[in-house]
Amino acid sequence: MTNRTITILSLVSASLALVFSFQNCGTGFQVDTNKFTQSGSTSSGTPPVTPVAGDSPAPSIVDASALGIRFYDANQILQSSGSALTAGNDYTLFASGYSATQTLTWSLAMNTAGCALLTQATPFTVTLRCSTTGTVSAQLAARDISGVVKTTVNQHAMGPSVPDYCSAIVGAKPAAVFRIANGTGTGAWNAANSPIAVAVGQTLRICNDDVVNHQLKTLGSPCASQPAAMARGQFFDCLVSSTTTTGMSDALSNGSFNVVALDGRALYNSSCLGCHGTFPGQGGLNATGASGSTIDALIKANRGGMGSIKLTPEQLNAIGYALSF
Repeated sequence: MTNRTITILSLVSASLALVFSFQNCGTGFQVDTNKFTQSGSTSSGTPPVTPVAGDSPAPSIVDASALGIRFYDANQILQSSGSALTAGNDYTLFASGYSATQTLTWSLAMNTAGCALLTQATPFTVTLRCSTTGTVSAQLAARDISGVVKTTVNQHAMGPSVPDYCSAIVGAKPAAVFRIANGTGTGAWNAANSPIAVAVGQTLRICNDDVVNHQLKTLGSPCASQPAAMARGQFFDCLVSSTTTTGMSDALSNGSFNVVALDGRALYNSSCLGCHGTFPGQGGLNATGASGSTIDALIKANRGGMGSIKLTPEQLNAIGYALSF
């Protein structure tokens, strides 16, 4: 064999090696499923981690044969395969065990619950929304560059929709609702710079959306301490009787709870009495029944010279509550 022939073969071999090296550049997606909470677990859940395609030359570490679909509710709690879901609620379907080179296609293999798939910004997630009871099977197909298709199906029964346990109405009156977020654990219920505002005489309804128990502790005001711990899906009604809210916390973890209580009647007397007469506003211009938003609109329109009044939306809501209830 001549030197010229050997040189040509060497160049061809080098070119092929270069091509194959570029073909192996794509890294697969990887999801740490150990970070997610199984339905019914008492540990705190972590929202699904968004997989990102890597740009390193390392080969994919995801086994495409393990293609799967995971269902998460609005609180990012993983729903076990085959568990009953609730009609009217949105569920995020999350693909797992696929390669970066595969094309994903979502569909419904069975649908007797009036379900629809709503696409999201990423191909590996989709929203499932069902309107009635029945059965739904979500199907995921992954097609690779050679045309080979792998499929997986995850089936669930869809139970009847249920009203939110955390109603914003107590009796016939609107409550100030605070929901303890899932994942709060032993931390603060809310930040000191973003307290929940409530009016004196109003009910502060505290609802537990977390997977761990919580229990309100007070120093005797604006309401008594919660007598027992509340589990996920339970609530406690605190009837606000004063503007003193210091020392409110979680009796189980000592996590802080920041609340501001405003006296609508006192605010009325200091800002509205001159024109509208003695509370509840029967003298002069009748203000009885005005809501905070109505008062705000009148102030902004300078109705009757009210434009000079400087009150926060929370203060106006407290006045509106006092006038209405």
